[in-house]
Amino acid sequence: MQSHTVLAFTGISQSLALSRNMSILSSET
Repeated sequence: MQSHTVLAFTGISQSLALSRNMSILSSET
């Protein structure tokens, strides 16, 4: 249960960071 929560949290954090990087890149161009 706990490891599943950690995996889900990691996945959410990665997608949030990815979308943030994408918006930064598109705003720079």
